[in-house]
Amino acid sequence: MLGLALPAPGHVLLDPDVAEGLIAEIARFSKESRKGPEADEALYRLGVTVEALVGLMNQDAAAHGQSDFLVQLIVKQLEANQVAVRVRDGRFEYDLAAFREYLRRAPSGPRAVAARFRLIAQAFHRSTGDDPLRTDGADVTGLRSAIEEEERFLHDYPADIRAKEVQFFLAVDYCRLQRFWTEPVRPYLDRCRAGLRDLMARRPGTMEARAAEALLERLAP
Repeated sequence: MLGLALPAPGHVLLDPDVAEGLIAEIARFSKESRKGPEADEALYRLGVTVEALVGLMNQDAAAHGQSDFLVQLIVKQLEANQVAVRVRDGRFEYDLAAFREYLRRAPSGPRAVAARFRLIAQAFHRSTGDDPLRTDGADVTGLRSAIEEEERFLHDYPADIRAKEVQFFLAVDYCRLQRFWTEPVRPYLDRCRAGLRDLMARRPGTMEARAAEALLERLAP
């Protein structure tokens, strides 16, 4: 069905052949993830492939709208493969079910670090949107839970290449948690600033360090 001749838009972001190939891979990984010696690896690859396809879907939707025929057809094909993709804040979003299942099956497996990072990153970006300091829609319980997971990741994998991003997430979440406190004491704000400064000192020149510098300017008295 994805090979149907579609009206040619001014520019094509999501090629039907590419989409069809990715869906075929998703179907294969989904089948392989149910049994066999490589089931856990197939499960992880399933999540990665769905993420790649959803990224292309969002690019296409930004250009042609979410009602685009090809994108809607892909959503139905994913549902047929028991993959849930929903619209959230105007974007298609994958629920990362494959990564959660991977961690349930193999909490210490070779892909566990990457799977944990993907879950942490999605939770952070989902709750902040375009503004890292955004708190509308957030709550104390959710922020505390996110902070605990970020702290656990940094404790378990301090040398991981993704640690710098998690350190940034953690510092920002400290700032966001402080906004729920009205007392003069500002322990979380102090932790936030300390985390951002440490990130700038440890990882100078990185994108995270530049973002930390910009946030510190916003937090200046």
